Amino acid sequence: MRKILTISLVFFFLSCEKEIQLDIPNAGKEIVVQAMIQEGYPPIVQLTWSDSYFATIDSNSYNEMFISGAEITIYNQDKTSSISLDEISALIPELPPGLYTNLNAINQPNYPYSNFFSEGEKYHLKVIFQGDTLTANTSIPNATPLDSLWFVPDDRYPEYGDFYAYYDDPDTMGNNVMFEHKRIAHFSLNEKKNVPDFMFIKAYGAVRNDFEGLNGMGFETFFERGEGKNFGNDDIHFKDPNFANFQMAYTNDTVGEVFADIILLRFSQLDKASFEFWRSVIAQDVMNSNPFAEPMNLKSNINGGLGVFEGKAAIYYKLIAKEDTTFTQRYYPNIWEIL
Repeated sequence: MRKILTISLVFFFLSCEKEIQLDIPNAGKEIVVQAMIQEGYPPIVQLTWSDSYFATIDSNSYNEMFISGAEITIYNQDKTSSISLDEISALIPELPPGLYTNLNAINQPNYPYSNFFSEGEKYHLKVIFQGDTLTANTSIPNATPLDSLWFVPDDRYPEYGDFYAYYDDPDTMGNNVMFEHKRIAHFSLNEKKNVPDFMFIKAYGAVRNDFEGLNGMGFETFFERGEGKNFGNDDIHFKDPNFANFQMAYTNDTVGEVFADIILLRFSQLDKASFEFWRSVIAQDVMNSNPFAEPMNLKSNINGGLGVFEGKAAIYYKLIAKEDTTFTQRYYPNIWEIL
């Protein structure tokens, strides 16, 4: 009798299923700011519009995403000095609109490209667009270099691997570090040519702080190329060049000699607000693939809009995916390598 009752209840609940239409209101568009400053380089600011979570992205909506014609100013701590920003597309039409920098500084031939920003100082951002004013504050901490970096091949697929690093965390609380990287040279087997990354990649675990039990400690860590969740096991078994590791030099039966990836690593100290923003961005990206995860709101330090105004104490390293090679020397990229 109990089995009959259980089966009857199952059919009852299945027969009561009803499709529910959710009317989710549109929160409206807001200006999204991605602004970065660092010592020795001109600022980089990108302005876009926010959009609905369920909005469809096509060529038209993509072109309308960027904001042109804004008035952008960055002030020093006491606002006694400032620099104005212009759209880079005025100098390089091939770049998308909505990308701003100080064109006077960007035309400097050698490092430092700008003397306006210094470590240990605070700065203010003001963006004016169509009557709206957005403001934000940030600071540039003091840089801390990595002790050394080296490349380790993958155990199963030796044509690929990851970079490892050793870092001595300062014996002071409040250190927030970020690993970012992009391939400035990558030989694509599909296109048989050099296909560098368009922008810096922040893979899982890209931001860390010494509140995680690391204060004053020296430790070994690693970073992979990221984007691994976009590729399945078939890609790995066929050793697809999009496999989520860096590519070593080797000989391919069809293509011939394949060159090793050359990587530009940016290792930065961040202020607390910038760390919390990127921590929430990466966490949300990870949680969106989990249907049982709790939704998260991004933490922003932009007054009147969304996004981040971040000060980075950045140190760059130029690396090659080559076994038994240790890298310790700091690299000073030109401005076009970090845009």
